[in-house]
Amino acid sequence: MAEDITEAVREFSGGVFRLACRIVSDREEALDLTQEAFVRVFQGRRSRDGGKLKAYLYRTAFNLALNSKRNRLRRNAAEGSLAEAVAAQAPEQPDRVFETAETASRVNRAVESLSGRQREAVTLRFYADLTLAEVARVMGVSQGSVKIHLARGLRNLKKCLHGAMGKERL
Repeated sequence: MAEDITEAVREFSGGVFRLACRIVSDREEALDLTQEAFVRVFQGRRSRDGGKLKAYLYRTAFNLALNSKRNRLRRNAAEGSLAEAVAAQAPEQPDRVFETAETASRVNRAVESLSGRQREAVTLRFYADLTLAEVARVMGVSQGSVKIHLARGLRNLKKCLHGAMGKERL
């Protein structure tokens, strides 16, 4: 069993960490979530089916990261303006850095506005760099369904970002 865990950590920890990091935008929290995902998966694992292990790990990490992000947003809303918290933490940098952070914030808000399945497909495919087959396994749907969720999600992202950015071309 210890060899299974070591092998799984070696093989999947980088991808699971990147997924969590993209969702929560905090390296330390992403490390904690990655560890939590592995603990939960291996504590509750009854079967040694390696094909489902990766899907289960990514699904667990995805759910943990979304819950963590939602809880943080709720706490920030209760404590005061999220904009004030971001402004207080923002380093004094040239305008270029601010524009990049502002663009990233727009993209994150646009991704959050997608439906649950679209957001999950886009996050797993583009943030976690999973293949269509891997995304399908994690989501528990066919590859055709993943393609539909991705196409609709990307279309909705384009509309949302185009509206937020005005007349700029995407």
